[in-house]
Amino acid sequence: MKKRITATVIILLLALAAALFVAHLIINKPYSWKPLKETDRFRPLFEEEIKEIKLIDVIDMAVWAEFDDEDLVEKWKDYLGSLEIKEFFSLLPASCSTGGSSPINDGGTGNVIIKTEKAEYRLFFSHGAAFMSFNDKYYDIKSETPFPYRETYDEAAARHGEKTPWE
Repeated sequence: MKKRITATVIILLLALAAALFVAHLIINKPYSWKPLKETDRFRPLFEEEIKEIKLIDVIDMAVWAEFDDEDLVEKWKDYLGSLEIKEFFSLLPASCSTGGSSPINDGGTGNVIIKTEKAEYRLFFSHGAAFMSFNDKYYDIKSETPFPYRETYDEAAARHGEKTPWE
């Protein structure tokens, strides 16, 4: 009889924990699309001054462009302001997790590093997919605004030259 009561209590506690978890997911919707600028984690990106943006090409990781030019930073602010994000469980965003190589470790990932006074944000892109990383969490991203990478890279390289580790 005592074993039956113990088993019943354990089952009830597991059911309660599962119900609380489901309620949390329904209320907070952690894995749904949200505007980047409305998330607490990324609010400082819009409140702090962007000190520098570093663009690293995939094909040649030893060459990159850096800039803090107001007009180029403004293009990235416009893009970031239009972004929607969705946190994901796996190491890969949903758009990359099937039928393709990993954008994290196949040498095909481009990087955008955005530095503010207090933090550093990274966007990765590869094979038509893009995602964002901050504090070891990964986010799928989408935007109606065109990705300004190539335009700002070319302009920054023309103005300031490309950087290498050998300089």
